[in-house]
Amino acid sequence: MEKDALKPIEGTTITLSEAMDRTNNWRQTVKPIFNDDVSEVPKGFFIHFDDIKALAEKYPEAAGVRAYFTLLSPGFTPGEGVSGILVPVAFTEDRFYRDILDRADADGAPISSIYDFTKPCPDSCDETSPLN
Repeated sequence: MEKDALKPIEGTTITLSEAMDRTNNWRQTVKPIFNDDVSEVPKGFFIHFDDIKALAEKYPEAAGVRAYFTLLSPGFTPGEGVSGILVPVAFTEDRFYRDILDRADADGAPISSIYDFTKPCPDSCDETSPLN
């Protein structure tokens, strides 16, 4: 896919009903992993716009970010929800979206471009949302 061929934000929304169906499909599919306790099922994570804007400013060559799901330890431990790490991604000459991972400071020391500023749900859930 060419960079210019990316879909604009218009036309990418779905209805609340479809979103509710999809989030329910997720919860029902993974709840057996959580002893059928839907309150423990990872539902999503919050990412502040300021963090996204900061990534865009720090990595002007990036076309976007990729979110990877992570766990603090193997398995699902109550109170340790799924979180996400964000990595800036560049559209490369070989026409792929590649993670921007190799960085160095002025002295050649490695600098990480992997960011962990997500707030997992649960705990950071909107309890009033029909998607929760």
